[in-house]
Parts: sequence; structure tokens; C-alpha cells
Amino acid sequence: MKYFGAAAAFLLAGCFLAYLGLTHTEVGRDSLRQELERSFAESFNGRLAIGNIFGNFRPIVRFQDVEFYDEKDQLWLRAEEITSQPSWWAVLSRKIDLRTLTIVRPSLHLEYRADSTWNLATILRRDRTGAWTFESTQISITEGTLNVSYEESAPPAVESGWLFDLAAANVSNLSLNSEIILYPDRRLLTIDSFEASIDTLQVEAAGELVLERGQLHVNALQLSSSLNEAEIVGVYSGDDQRVNLSLARSFITPGFANALVPNLMLPDSLSLSVDIEGDGRHWNLKDLSANTKRSHIILNSSDISFDRDQLSFNAAVGPSVLDPLDVHALLGTNTWSERAIQLEGQLRGLRNIDSTQIAGVLDIATESSGRGLLEISAYHDTTWSYAAQLTATEVDLQSHTGRQELNSTITGQLTIEGKGIRKPSLYTSLAIAPSTIANRSLDSLWIAGTVVDDQIKLNGFAVERDARLETDFMASWADSVFSYEAQGNLTAVDLGRILAIPELETSVNAGWTLNGSGTDLSTLAAALDIQTDSSTVNWNDVQRSAPPTQWSISVTDPAAIGPRLIIGGNVLNLEASGTLHANLLESIGGAWIGAFSELFDRFAVKLKDNPPTTFASGPSLDQLNAALQIEGVLASAQLASLDLDINWRLFEHPATSALLPMLPELSSNIQGEANIRADSDKLRLRSQIRDEVLVFGNVTAYQPRGTLTLEADLNQSLE
Repeated sequence: MKYFGAAAAFLLAGCFLAYLGLTHTEVGRDSLRQELERSFAESFNGRLAIGNIFGNFRPIVRFQDVEFYDEKDQLWLRAEEITSQPSWWAVLSRKIDLRTLTIVRPSLHLEYRADSTWNLATILRRDRTGAWTFESTQISITEGTLNVSYEESAPPAVESGWLFDLAAANVSNLSLNSEIILYPDRRLLTIDSFEASIDTLQVEAAGELVLERGQLHVNALQLSSSLNEAEIVGVYSGDDQRVNLSLARSFITPGFANALVPNLMLPDSLSLSVDIEGDGRHWNLKDLSANTKRSHIILNSSDISFDRDQLSFNAAVGPSVLDPLDVHALLGTNTWSERAIQLEGQLRGLRNIDSTQIAGVLDIATESSGRGLLEISAYHDTTWSYAAQLTATEVDLQSHTGRQELNSTITGQLTIEGKGIRKPSLYTSLAIAPSTIANRSLDSLWIAGTVVDDQIKLNGFAVERDARLETDFMASWADSVFSYEAQGNLTAVDLGRILAIPELETSVNAGWTLNGSGTDLSTLAAALDIQTDSSTVNWNDVQRSAPPTQWSISVTDPAAIGPRLIIGGNVLNLEASGTLHANLLESIGGAWIGAFSELFDRFAVKLKDNPPTTFASGPSLDQLNAALQIEGVLASAQLASLDLDINWRLFEHPATSALLPMLPELSSNIQGEANIRADSDKLRLRSQIRDEVLVFGNVTAYQPRGTLTLEADLNQSLE
């Protein structure tokens, strides 16, 4: 705006002649216009063109169709009308006191030149010092527009997407009310109000600007737009284009931030403060503090450099807190933890026309448990290549997932190397030192794997005391079908610790193979073969030896005719036909186990109390809630009921008594069948059992038969 004042002040230097009568004739106005245009060309780098001049004996001068051209004869400012009310007494003392200056519908044209300078850097630069002095002026601008163009290419910050492109925006409705004081060596501009429309964005400003010896001082400039606000203090040096700004306080909404910085997608409104130094190509950010409702980011320092074909940065991240919800909103990805992450470290990067490089080291901690050191590097030319290594200590899975059964203290190292994003090729390894996982101690764990062309391969081992698990696993998801195969070995595995049965202690040795497709019971088709070696089983301090056995477990394709579940081998044969639905089995099984447990508890209380305790009649609240839950699961599975038919045979085998020590020893094969039907509230069970000879202690029974029939309703009291 200082240029508007200087140019208009020069124009009005000839108003004294107009006051003497030149403005009252067309010849006089033409002569005055020509004199002003000639004098402007002699005093400034550029050219002035005036359409019409109007004036009278009242102290008012009006110029119409005023155009300013730079030294390349390119238009940089056009105003339909410039009106002023100068002080003629000041003119007599060779001073220009414009009092008021009104500029109507100005159009400002800014051009970024090939030498990385703006045309405003040379516009109105005086060729020689005039003898006139200038006084204060009240400036009013209405209905202004701004047009931005580039001689060759946009500034690096614009091209890289880190600054909005004014050339592609519609900047209009510029209005200004301010006061400018023009001293010989200093210009003071006080902005009472400024408004502009950038596309659909409304911007307002107020503050004070001082131009002194080629430097523009910004004193408490306040910017606002809708819910956004910012306060800026700083200095701009026009000769070397250096900027030193301090953003004291601000509040920025996501839409406003994306309009200013297209590369930035804020997850939430942001309060920001930062000190900035730079010259257009090299920038330094100090003491940056950015806060959302959940996250707090601190950059102690950040050096950013823009060259014509590359951008580089080096950032020191101070103690910061990053919330997973903000990470998901910003990057569209989930983090490994539901807890806020604490960060501190160093990041650096380089981006040019052909490639991008990123590297850094970060200390990571969570507010609940666990610390780690994350080292990352990434490179992109035609595709992304990357590597990351996380060394973590004392990580508690329970605190990160909220699942109590995953109470853990884990120490280990995770390494990932890969190429590509949408279809990545990955190598990963995980090594865990002595740790506790899900309340179980683990001496060591090692897993290595690759992901290539919709296929993953893993191999590894785990060691707990004398027990060892080794496995190889491969899975493919080509054509949207998830299929897999695996094989492994168990050595001295304690099933009692795995199944959390304190009376049971085993040392099982086995080899196994698995192949199948699908993961949910409704679509699962899989086969598991197990070959056990000699093993030992302890049940309540009674030890038994189990000879080698064979097991086969198959879940058939849902579309196939016949049983869905088939178990075969030396110990057990079983076939189950009907509905296999994981959520339904869990819901119905949990409901009826809970109901019968409550029934047995009441029965035990009655036996113990004298006189017997009387309980309220009718179903319990847990039963009614369970019935509603089952009804919802049935509806989601589009089923009316759960129907299962089971046939089984338990063989007389040396391994049977060893592997099932809680049962009496078998002297012959035992077999049976069961039919189960359950809907939202009713359970119907019919089971039969047959044997040739049943020996139980000193009692021997020949060809025993047994039948169990059970009908119950969750909406009624169980007795």
C-alpha cells in the first residue's frame, strides 16, 4: 500500500497548477496529464498513464483510468478512479499532505520473474530524490482485485505444494482503511481494517507496518478468517528478501490450513506458534508449538531449503505427544497402539524432481508403558523403498489394547525393509528377548518373513523353558481368496500352561501340517494333520506315558455335502453336521453355560442352608439379556436356529488314557451321538452313549446304554 501512497502523492504534486486554472480547460488538463506522466517517468522506474483529470477550486482532485507500468512496460496497477483532498497550504511549502486518498476498483498485477524476484521489488524505486516532502494520508481502497502470474515457473514453495497458489485463485473484494505517513527515510502504514476474498475464503487484517531503510517491520499484524486468527510480528528486508517473523498466537481450522498449505491436511483445529527466518529459499523454524485437542507437537528447530529443483529439511523434534486419532485423520492409517505416543528425535529429508529421501531417529514412549527407539529411512524415485527398525522395552499389550488377558512385559526388536506401497515387497523380522506375553513367560522368539506378490512367507521359533515351537507358514490372497499352508514341530510343550489348567502338566512332542482357505467358520475349509511322538502327561501328580498317535482335523467347504467337521485318528473319530458359525456358537454356548452355572450354584446353596434358601421365581436378568443377544446374532447370521448333529467314537488306545487322564481307563471302544437345536431362547439336547464293556473302579458293565434329553428355556426359571 506504500506504493499506492507514493504514486498518488506524486500525481497530486501537480495539483497546485490545476488549482491555478489548468484543470478548467481540456487543453489545460491534457497539458497537466502529459507533465505528470513525463515527471513520473523521470523520477521512477516505469511509466504512468492517466485517462482523465478532474478538479475545481474546492480542494478535490480526481483521476480516472490511471495505469502504472514497470520498467518492462508491463501493467502492474490499474485504478478506475483515484480521488484526494490535498492541503493547498502544504503545497505552498513544497509538502504533499493528501489528507484523504480513495482508490476505487484497483487491479494489482504481481509477477514472479525468472530471476526469482517479484516485479514489486523494482516498482516505484526512485531514480533521484525529489525536493518534496510528504505528510500523513488516510487511504481507502474499495473493490480491489489481485492477479498473480509467473514469468516461467512458480516459486519453489508453491510448486512443492507447501504454499497456496495465488495465480490459480480468484482474489477479489479487496478493501482497505488505513493511514500512511511518508517520511523521507521511513514509511508508516497503520491498517485499521483490511478485507479480501480468496476464492470462497474471507480474510481480514489489522495492524501496523513500517518501511524503513529497505526493511518492512510488521508490528502486531492480526489476521483472521471465520474461526481462524493469527498475530504476526516481524521484519522483511526487500533488498535480500529476508524474512524474520514471529507467529505469537494463532488458531487455525483444517479448511483454512489446507487452503494456505495444500500439502497439509489437519485432523483437527490447531493452535500454533513459531519463529520463522528465511529468504525465500532457505527457512529456519524455531520453537514451533502445534496443539490440537489431543496432540502436542514441538519442533525445537527446523531448517528448510528450496532450490529450483529440490527441497530439503532437517528437523529437531522436541518432547511431543501424538494421538492415534490424529495420526489416522492425517495419514489415513492406524497406529499399533490406542494410547497417545510420546516422540522426540531428529528427522531429515530431501526432495527433488526425480527422488525423495527421508531419514530419522525417534525416541518413542507411551503414557502407559513401553519405550522404544525407532530408526527410519525411505527413498522414492519410481517407487518407494524403505526400512525401519524399532527396539522396544517393557511393552504391555494390555495397556495398548485394553484386553486384560494380554498382560505383558515385552522387550525386543522389529525390523522392516520393503519396496512399494499398494503392492509391497517386504522383508520383516521380529526378535524378542526374555519377556512375558499374555501372563506367560517366553525365553525367546524369532520370526522372519517376506511379502511378495500377494503372498506372505514366515518362519520362526519360540522357546519357553524346555518347550520349543518351530513353524513355517505361507499364505496367499490372490483373486481375493485367502489360502494358506503351514508346518511345524512342537518339543516338550506343556498344554496345561497353554490351556491354563493347573492340574495338567504335559511334555508333548509332535509335528503338524495345515492347509486351507478362509478364516471365518462360515467360509472356512481347512485340514490339520498331527503326528505326535512319545509324550508324557501328568494329572494331579499322576504321570502317564502317551505313545505316538495320529490326528486329522478337517473343516469342509460349506458348499460341500456331508459333515462340516471331521476328526480322525488313533484316539477319536468325530463327525459334526449342521451350523458352524463362530459368533453363534460363542453366544449360545456362553449363555447356557452361564445359566446352568447359576442353577448349580443355587442348588449348592439350598443343600448347604437349613432351612433351604428361597430364590425368586422366574428367569434371571442374565438369562433375559442372553436371549436378546442370541436373537441379534441369529438375525445377523440370517439363521432361525443353531442345528448340530454329532457322531463320535472314542477308541481303546494306550494314548487315550494318557491324553485324557481325567477319564477312567477304557477297556473297549465307546461311541455316541448328539443332536443339538438352539434358537434365541430354547435349547433342546438329545444324547446317546454306548459301550461294549465299561470298567469303572471295581464295577464292570457290559453293553451299557445311556440317553440324555434336555429341554430348557431362557425365558423361564431353570429348576
